[in-house]
Amino acid sequence: MQKPNVRHEHLPRIGERLVLDTEAGATLAAIGHGSGRQHVTITDSRNRGAAATASLTASEASARARVLGGTHIRLITTDPT
Repeated sequence: MQKPNVRHEHLPRIGERLVLDTEAGATLAAIGHGSGRQHVTITDSRNRGAAATASLTASEASARARVLGGTHIRLITTDPT
């Protein structure tokens, strides 16, 4: 089993997106906004649409990180536009 790759993408005036493609063909993506709010999606390569989507508040995003055993990264936007 190889170490999974996580892609990081900057989304101007929105925040950051982290994307993980699984060996089984699923894609997990988390879009973090400067406010701490997150949108999490799970898609399956066999089904072109999102299989599941959730919008999380900053505190819910922190709880999600604890449930999955990871750390929560708070994104800070320095660009005022």
